[in-house]
Amino acid sequence: MGAGHVGTKREQTATGKPRNTGPQDARAHLRRLRRIIAAAGPFVVAAYVAAAALHVPGEVASAATTVAAPLDDATATANATATAPTSTTTTTTTTTAATTTDPDSDSDSDSDTGAGAGVDASAAEEAATVTSLPTTFTSVQEPLLDLEMGLESATGRLDLSIEEASVTIPRVLGTWLSDSSITVGRHVHKWGPGLSGSLLLSGSAPLDGITVSAGTGSFRYVQVAAARDAARARWVLAHRIEGQVIPGVEVGVSEAVAVSGGFRLKPYYLIPGCPYHLSQYLSLLDDRSQDWWTNVLAAVDASVAISPRIRLYGEFLADDFPWAASARGRVPYMIGALAGFELDAPLGLEPCRGAVEYVRINNYVYSHKNPENAFVGADGRLIGHPLGPDADAVYLFVTCPIELGKTGILRDIQATGRLGYERHGEGKVGHPWDPSEGVAHEFLSGTVETRTSLALGVKAGPGWKFPDLFGSPRSTLEFGVAIESVGNAGHVPSAQTLEVSMRVSLRLSLAP
Repeated sequence: MGAGHVGTKREQTATGKPRNTGPQDARAHLRRLRRIIAAAGPFVVAAYVAAAALHVPGEVASAATTVAAPLDDATATANATATAPTSTTTTTTTTTAATTTDPDSDSDSDSDTGAGAGVDASAAEEAATVTSLPTTFTSVQEPLLDLEMGLESATGRLDLSIEEASVTIPRVLGTWLSDSSITVGRHVHKWGPGLSGSLLLSGSAPLDGITVSAGTGSFRYVQVAAARDAARARWVLAHRIEGQVIPGVEVGVSEAVAVSGGFRLKPYYLIPGCPYHLSQYLSLLDDRSQDWWTNVLAAVDASVAISPRIRLYGEFLADDFPWAASARGRVPYMIGALAGFELDAPLGLEPCRGAVEYVRINNYVYSHKNPENAFVGADGRLIGHPLGPDADAVYLFVTCPIELGKTGILRDIQATGRLGYERHGEGKVGHPWDPSEGVAHEFLSGTVETRTSLALGVKAGPGWKFPDLFGSPRSTLEFGVAIESVGNAGHVPSAQTLEVSMRVSLRLSLAP
């Protein structure tokens, strides 16, 4: 989102790219951001391992060092297999089509235990002092390694993807905030209550980077710095605060900024809780061209339990607004909204849950006058809601647990059925608004394509126990199949097609 009057910002699209007064300095700042992201992960892991060696028994410190080892190169999944014997049989992991770009994370840590009983008095005193120094890490728990891959088959294609390859270090600020963590690597983020996805970060596209989170009481703050496409110097910064304001009412506020090319990283972009809209405004005071290199989106969501069985929820996203009165009627509202309700035991089907959800996303949302700042990942997948812009949809969900008994090959089985109806206009991500279009194409433009879908998904854990050779492995198997009837296919009047897709994935978590 540009600062100030939205019409002015979007009108600049038609006149061409604004003058960049300092591209070389901007690239230098971007390279510095990349170095920060690449260097912070190994530093945190090394600090944790060193602290663990000072505060926990030797065998736990050894296990922590083993978990850190997979970060030594970009192929974290393959190295995790070589490091942990149990992962040899379970490192097949999750979901949709993706071009994989694993994060470069290097781990270099040396752990030294305290001085032995045979040291002299001064050495013993020094060792005791060193042991008491890193009190911040006294409550740090062992790292958690997450691996997730998947195989997806859709009409005309077969794709294998790596959706998650990350290390999470919990309670890094245990002295002050017990609910804190740092995650380094490829991670999937979903912010908000929507079942079909979320409007800002939907979980449909993994991101390579660093996630820091901290919570206290009823509230939690999360901040993300990640690559959308590292090879092309395209990044995303995002943060969110969420919590329970009163019993039964939860609220979340989120922001994200997509940056590229000549973006100049200013300190206020990294200050926890500092609004990105304010950061963008401050950067524009120094360099107006930064409006070309930044695209800010904001979202707010809420969930209300109106009874023990019924929950209402919603989310609103703003990309751009016709802020000035003079722009209304000629500049479209580039917004999205999601609303739904969830019901326990619908029609007496206990212990099942049912939900109905509606999503609407106006045209031009997720796009930007600079095509490099479209809200997509390296493989073109939307970071926002998978429905995409210029579309709306209504979904019906029913989720039920399935019991196979203690002797079954699967346990904790959960099946979800989804019936959906979608309408898609001809707008698409990467096509920014042009003043010549006015508001005529604000929603469901051109020939509208319709999609009626029926999908079934099953999620379960294995019924067997993994060998306890590397901590406590946990895994989740997911299978999904969907059938879609497409009307006006490809926005061609009267064209009809039938599409079938299938997905198999496995998620593996390793904790010493």
